[in-house]
Amino acid sequence: MRKTLLAVVLVSIVLSGCTTFSDTDSDSTATPLTTPDSNQTTPSESATSAALLASGSACTDGLQVGFWGLMEPKFWGQDRIRITAEVPANMSVLFVVYVDDSISGVSAEQTQEKPVAIDGGTIELDEPRAGEHTVTVVVFNDTNDNQRLDRDVDEPCKNGGGIVQTMPERINFTRFS
Repeated sequence: MRKTLLAVVLVSIVLSGCTTFSDTDSDSTATPLTTPDSNQTTPSESATSAALLASGSACTDGLQVGFWGLMEPKFWGQDRIRITAEVPANMSVLFVVYVDDSISGVSAEQTQEKPVAIDGGTIELDEPRAGEHTVTVVVFNDTNDNQRLDRDVDEPCKNGGGIVQTMPERINFTRFS
């Protein structure tokens, strides 16, 4: 019975899109994400791995992001996605949503003296989607703390040599209508 329960929990975590784990001890509770004005970007910007890896800045260990509630259509919408994330203390980051390699949503999170755990944070998309699309969320360091994605200033966060991001996930947005 215990092995079955453990297997179900592990499968749920993997299917939710969470790709990294942390032993960060956080006393904070989940906080809603804010969606800043993202007029600094255009939907045609590409999220190719090579382009992201060419830039990037080292970020604090423990920073992670994953999809939240993907198996429960009632939590998602054609115009929004949900994430789970851990943001260490004293950081300013941007969660940048790429849909089919184009920037489609940006949300900011700033922490103070304590880390923040986000469970079910909503990121609004620039337009409603229908059909299948590949979605990836990349964490950027908000270098100038303005809660906007400035592509000439803000860089993707790197940890362990790789970009802090979700695994690309093929999502059928029509099921969220």
